[in-house]
Amino acid sequence: MTLVTFAVGASLAFVVTDGHSIAILDPDFWWLNAGSLVPGVANYVLFCVVGVVLLEVALRRLVLGRWVYAIGSNAKAARLLGIPVDAVRFGVYVASGLGASFASLLSLSYISNSEATSGANLMLQAIAACVIGGASLFGGTGSAIGAMLGAVMITVIQNGVNLIGINSFWQGSVTGLVILVAVLIDRFTKARA
Repeated sequence: MTLVTFAVGASLAFVVTDGHSIAILDPDFWWLNAGSLVPGVANYVLFCVVGVVLLEVALRRLVLGRWVYAIGSNAKAARLLGIPVDAVRFGVYVASGLGASFASLLSLSYISNSEATSGANLMLQAIAACVIGGASLFGGTGSAIGAMLGAVMITVIQNGVNLIGINSFWQGSVTGLVILVAVLIDRFTKARA
């Protein structure tokens, strides 16, 4: 379902934009990203920190967060425990979509230009950030703080690839290799346990 939605959304982006980039002319729109609600702290930093803290608190302290982990570990067992699996999954997908929408608004505010292909390569980076941050591809483990640290690590790796002079076309390969290593480490540690 995720890939179907991604394919339809990417296609509709080309239909809406007619394949052209669209400049964002509102001079105040940049404030969403670069403005400062708290003096000395850019809004994008504030939004990221608040988002990570709220998500971490929700996952660790609320019953709903425990349900999310339980469903990720074993959906059948969670259903037998009386957890409304379908409703929780739907809510998680909606929350994820809202978070992605807000992140795209921050990105648009930064570049002040909208293109149909903007963010198309971020799916692999998001998966890599979560896996490097300790989330399992098989569900049931992970944290918002880990995902944030994974995103920082991916950014450092990609910047390092540029700084040491490796062709930027290899960034995807390096990211894929990092995901592979993280998954192998995850599998190896689970097998040992």
